[in-house]
Amino acid sequence: MTELTSIKDARDSPDLMSFGTPENLVIIKRMMIKCADVSNPVRPLHLYRDWAHRIANEYFSQTEEEKKRNLPIVMPQFDRTTCSIPKSQIGFIDYFINDMFDAWDALADIPELLGHLRRNYQYWKEQEEINANPTLQSQPLSKAEEEDEAKEQESAVTSENINPDEKAS
Repeated sequence: MTELTSIKDARDSPDLMSFGTPENLVIIKRMMIKCADVSNPVRPLHLYRDWAHRIANEYFSQTEEEKKRNLPIVMPQFDRTTCSIPKSQIGFIDYFINDMFDAWDALADIPELLGHLRRNYQYWKEQEEINANPTLQSQPLSKAEEEDEAKEQESAVTSENINPDEKAS
C-alpha cells in the first residue's frame, strides 16, 4: 500500500484499504483541521462577511502597531487607508480556498459549502466592481446578498414558527 499524497488520491485510490492507514488518516485529519481553520468563505454570507471584516480589522491594527513601534511590516497590504477587503478576499479564495475545498469535496461531498463559496466569491467580485465604479454604490443588494437575506429570513425564529409550549417558557 502506498501513502496518499492528497485527499483526491484517497477517493481515486484503487486500494480502498490504503485510505484507512494511520499515515493517510493523519493527512486527512490535518486537512480537516486546516479546512476548519480557514472555513469562513464557505459559510453563509452574513457570517463570512462579518468575519472577513473582523479579521481585516485585526490585520489593520497589527499593521498600525508595527508602524507605531517601527517594526518590520509583516502584511503591508493590510493598511487601513489602502486595503481593499474585496480584493483581499478574492485573492484568499483564489489562492487558498478553492483548491482546498475542491479536494475536501472529493472526499466529503460538501455541495452546500461549495454553493456558499461560489455565492460569496461573487459577492466580493460585485463589491470590487462597486468600489472601482462609485456610481454603482447606490445600487440595490447584490444577488449574493439577496440570497443570503432570503435564507436568513427563512431560518429566522419568529413567534409563528415557535412551538406554543416553547412560547410560554
